[in-house]
Amino acid sequence: MSDSDSDSNYDALETVDVDAPVKAIDETQSLFWNEFAVGVSEGWVSMASLVARVRVDSAVDADTESLARVLATLVKCIGDSRHAAALEALKLLLRNKAVNQNGIVLKGAARLLERAWAGYGSDSIILFNCLKWSSFLLQATVPRQHNIERSKKKSGETPQIDLAVFTPLLATHAAIIDALVRSFSLHPHVDGRKNRLILQSVKLARKFMLIGKHGFMPNLVLSTILNNEKLVDGSDPTAIRYALVLGEAVGCLVYKKWDLVHVALLKDKIAKYFEKNLIAGSAKIAVSKTVLSSFDLFFKQFLTAEMLQNQLCASAERLMLRSPEFILRIFESIIKPVAFDLSQLFREKFVDSLLNNMKSTNEAIRSDAASLFETFASKSSNGGELLKVADVVLKAFTARSPSPETRALYFSILTSFPAVTPAISGKIIAALIPLTAKETSEPALLACFAVLAAHSEAYLATSDSSILTQLVTFIASGLTDAKSSNLIRKSILGLLNKTSFEALSTRLPEKSLLGVCEACIKCLDKVQAGGTALLVDTGAKKENPVLVEGYLAFQFVVGFAVWEENSGNAIGVAKLVENFTESCSPRKTINSRFSSASVSF
Repeated sequence: MSDSDSDSNYDALETVDVDAPVKAIDETQSLFWNEFAVGVSEGWVSMASLVARVRVDSAVDADTESLARVLATLVKCIGDSRHAAALEALKLLLRNKAVNQNGIVLKGAARLLERAWAGYGSDSIILFNCLKWSSFLLQATVPRQHNIERSKKKSGETPQIDLAVFTPLLATHAAIIDALVRSFSLHPHVDGRKNRLILQSVKLARKFMLIGKHGFMPNLVLSTILNNEKLVDGSDPTAIRYALVLGEAVGCLVYKKWDLVHVALLKDKIAKYFEKNLIAGSAKIAVSKTVLSSFDLFFKQFLTAEMLQNQLCASAERLMLRSPEFILRIFESIIKPVAFDLSQLFREKFVDSLLNNMKSTNEAIRSDAASLFETFASKSSNGGELLKVADVVLKAFTARSPSPETRALYFSILTSFPAVTPAISGKIIAALIPLTAKETSEPALLACFAVLAAHSEAYLATSDSSILTQLVTFIASGLTDAKSSNLIRKSILGLLNKTSFEALSTRLPEKSLLGVCEACIKCLDKVQAGGTALLVDTGAKKENPVLVEGYLAFQFVVGFAVWEENSGNAIGVAKLVENFTESCSPRKTINSRFSSASVSF
């Protein structure tokens, strides 16, 4: 599920009222149970017509043979157009007052559904219909006085559940929803229909959690799953099927703040289930995003640094080498909700393996590795540890000659790298400035300047001056040096336009700032000197200016001059612009709007 699938969906769900009043039936058209059973099993009338006419009270004395015959026919209807009417017929049977007969119906329907659903393959629509049945049957296991609409007062007593019915039915429900979620992965293209099915599937997984006394049903689900050691340790091959149901049960308790003490007591078992079935099991079976997101609230509320380190990291580290295509996304889902600092774990256990995975020839692995790196960085705040991480990344640019795609990815992960201390931004800027002259790939160079722009802004917001001279020299020389390519000049001008005028005026000495502005004006002058020839691609040498340089230079110097006058800071940029405007003859000006705009600022 995407992050937009809000936890507040729990509040929007209503429990099914198994005992809701049945619509009155015209006595002249009504069918007694024996007639209904014959009609359903022989199919001599439409299912909807039969359901509309059956007298519910006549089912109280139904014999076991006719119940079995009707149930077998109803379950067969899941895969065709009679599904809705068949489900209504099942609800009618469960609405009669004979509790024992309800037990017979539930057990029979559960067994038939268990045998039937697997025959529908990966058809998501039919599997969704099966899920409706299993969800309804689970809700029907709760006695009617506890299974009422949320708008009515719920019984304060703990419902008595027949575990002989509930346990296998929960297994069937878990198997169906697992198959349904996996069927979505067979069709990677996401469309509105698929999104609606995913959302409705999760709602059905949550729906029966709200039945009965607060916290009763999710606690029952937890105990049913976690008391089975074979499910917890993954030795049961069907254990992974329970993942979404378990995640939603925990999520319901956390979101509703029901019995959090009980969840806290079970947190180690829940983490063990996740580690044995989802982390270790990911090498065999891909785990969907829908399943992973169901554990978000658990990790946010209960995961500690010790649990992460001792229970989850060991398997994850091994799989980083063997099956990175699965574990990268899973581990990101674990750490994304947490609030504690991950700096040391990031540096000690993961930074090297993530950088290596960014060299993969598999684009998905490279992307997932970069995403996990950025998530780790966003959860880290220790300046010393982050400085060491930055050092590892910067050394990777020269180690084993990374490809242009990998270099671009290395640059991109540094763009949002936390600049919690001036030393971090200073180190990144100082290391990247020499790389700009060596970088031959245009995408990588653009990514490099995106990093420089982000960290220059962060660095100028501090009082540190250790690399200030190096930064100013790089900007000025990059704009005026005859050896600079037009791509370098465009990138430097873009960097300047992303930096606040206030930061520049505060941190740069006046002489240095005017030198930068003069360099921009020289770029603008070269563009204007080129005349209309710049509008035509003549295959000019890279050191020749291009039109966009003029617009970027103009944007910066005129914008700075306007800011200067509005702020009352008399630096001298406005005077430089005025002198340049006066020196431009109309025939030299490539675009008369340059002159008119600069005169009127």
